[in-house]
Amino acid sequence: MISKDEIRKLSVLARIEVDKKEIKSLQGDMENILGFVSKLKEFSMPEELGKEEATNKMREDKDPHESGKHTEDLLNQAPELKEGFVKVKKVL
Repeated sequence: MISKDEIRKLSVLARIEVDKKEIKSLQGDMENILGFVSKLKEFSMPEELGKEEATNKMREDKDPHESGKHTEDLLNQAPELKEGFVKVKKVL
């Protein structure tokens, strides 16, 4: 079982405030998470899947169009451009 002190240490590491009322609830949540992770460790992958290496499964583009062929049309449809690029709102 995860102790209250361990929950407090985790909250400090995660930089979150945890009040005394939440500690008991978090203990149960962490126990459930760790139980699930231990079940995943027991999972055995079928032998045929373990032999495959990660490869690119993309199909070959049999009839590619000329590079940049549609660029001008797409840029003309953009609501606003800046220095030849589509201008979008800043994402923080």
